Amino acid sequence: NALDITFFNLGMSFIYSTTVLSLYTSYLTTSAVLIGLIPAIQSVSFFWPQLITARHIQRLPRKRPFMVKFGLLERLPYLFIALVALLWPGAPSSFAYGVLAISLLLASTCGGLGAPAWQSMVAKVVPVTLRGRMFGLSSALGGLLGLGGAALSRQILAQLPFPTSFGYCFLLCFISLMISYLGVLLNREPPRESPELAPTAAAYWRSLPALLRQNPNLM
Repeated sequence: NALDITFFNLGMSFIYSTTVLSLYTSYLTTSAVLIGLIPAIQSVSFFWPQLITARHIQRLPRKRPFMVKFGLLERLPYLFIALVALLWPGAPSSFAYGVLAISLLLASTCGGLGAPAWQSMVAKVVPVTLRGRMFGLSSALGGLLGLGGAALSRQILAQLPFPTSFGYCFLLCFISLMISYLGVLLNREPPRESPELAPTAAAYWRSLPALLRQNPNLM
């Protein structure tokens, strides 16, 4: 799991949202609305699916199979963006923007769908006395490697023409994310003896407003 977190952070450093990703989008459109839509797509499509899958995941005796499926779907779209930039550099800007937006929508949505499963799996397989060290070490190492990833992206963008330079950045992102995916696959998760009884769908959705009122920080 430390491998997963470390290389996931490294992968994201190659296409950091407020720098590389925004710059790439600005090459594809001059519309401020469309440029600003990209980070909005990432945020919204990551968080809302968690409301849908949380109840289902609660009932699963093992979370890893769910996470393995959606973890792969979360990573593949970055390869699609890279291939368009590298194999079809003359693609119309509107087409390239569409591929970017749809791919990020798919990646973030799948990441959101799998997030509750990943959190539950980590809570099960990592002893509580080791969680702080694992998250701290992996986040620190991922941030350190991310500095190198950002520096490498800067060199690629400075030396290679558009869109090839961005294609390599997305390709490096995909490779790093697949190394992180290996960390997901290496998990050995024991099944829970008796799956939790999840609330009914109606009770679950009725409980959300009260949960938000009781926890102002969630707002």
